[in-house]
Amino acid sequence: MSETKNRQKTGETMAQEKQKTAIGYVRVSTNKQDTDAQEGAILKTAHGKNLKLENIEQETISSRKQDRKIYGVADSLKAGQVLIVYEMSRLARSIPEVYEIVKRVKARKASILIISPVEIWLGAGLDPQQEMNSDLYIFMLGQCANMERRLIAERTKNALRARKEQGVKLGRPAGKGRKVEAILKEKNVDIEGLKNIGLSAVKIGKLIGVDRRTVSDYLIEQEKKKQEARKLKKGEK
Repeated sequence: MSETKNRQKTGETMAQEKQKTAIGYVRVSTNKQDTDAQEGAILKTAHGKNLKLENIEQETISSRKQDRKIYGVADSLKAGQVLIVYEMSRLARSIPEVYEIVKRVKARKASILIISPVEIWLGAGLDPQQEMNSDLYIFMLGQCANMERRLIAERTKNALRARKEQGVKLGRPAGKGRKVEAILKEKNVDIEGLKNIGLSAVKIGKLIGVDRRTVSDYLIEQEKKKQEARKLKKGEK
């Protein structure tokens, strides 16, 4: 009888040791129901996969890539851990960004589990079939990321070429008293879009013909406006 109990205890101990841990990641929305739905799906998935959910990290999305919490979460994962995300769009806003996050997670020998609309495993420490599917998916992400960068760069060059043909001067604008936003508005370029795909202020400045400080000032100003808008929304509730 005692031997049976010992075997049961040993089996329970081994099962606990084998149980993987997980971290949930939620991109916080202004819609509380959406945030609750993400958390609920993560909790349900962790339970169904026998994963010990240690924490659910929340992030209010920022337009500045270097400020995004998800990169810190990815870089702090332990080998074998699982990062659970409700859907791909909650993880990142562009293919290049998704690709970079997945690379960081795989380098940590951890994995990502995307829940919806279909279950997708990405990273390391997976079973052979999942590993093969993950490698294929990561390869496709890399190809799509490169294509997206090239397309945005090409569209930007074409837009600038067209404006040059119209007689618009593309060098650094003269007149220190002019507002940064007005200067960049004339360029008709999606500055935030270029920033979101990984281009630095220096590269964006060179691409559109303005000083990097002009680009940086613009991005800072846009972030301030977004923060003020969020505060106003909170005040209305």
